[in-house]
Amino acid sequence: VVGVYDINDNISLSGAWVFGSGNAYTLGEAVYSGTFPIGTEENFIFENFFTEYFQERNNERTPAYHRLDIGINFTKEKRRYTRTWAIGAYNLYNRKNPFFLYLDNVPNETGGGRRTALKQVSLFPVIPYFNWSFEF
Repeated sequence: VVGVYDINDNISLSGAWVFGSGNAYTLGEAVYSGTFPIGTEENFIFENFFTEYFQERNNERTPAYHRLDIGINFTKEKRRYTRTWAIGAYNLYNRKNPFFLYLDNVPNETGGGRRTALKQVSLFPVIPYFNWSFEF
């Protein structure tokens, strides 16, 4: 949703609300361990490995993506050029939108040991901007 409102000939407000449903991704149903022989027939060792079991593709969705961008422009027309001052903010309400998700081993809150948790990485917090431009 985009809106632009001209307060007068020199000042305009703008806003854009961006929404996207969560992206589909594949999350493993289980993790199991195994061993794999490494080396020659006479001299080999077993190395442990972990792998995930996937029942189906795209079985989960990330949280929905949304943000609000706002701006205000101050324009002044001169005889030879037009100058514009602009200020605003990207992601005004500082939503931590998911960039990607990953599995991590974290300490168990209820006692000893560790557990697997799904973690989220987000990129852009609220980003203010200031712009000064000339057109001639």
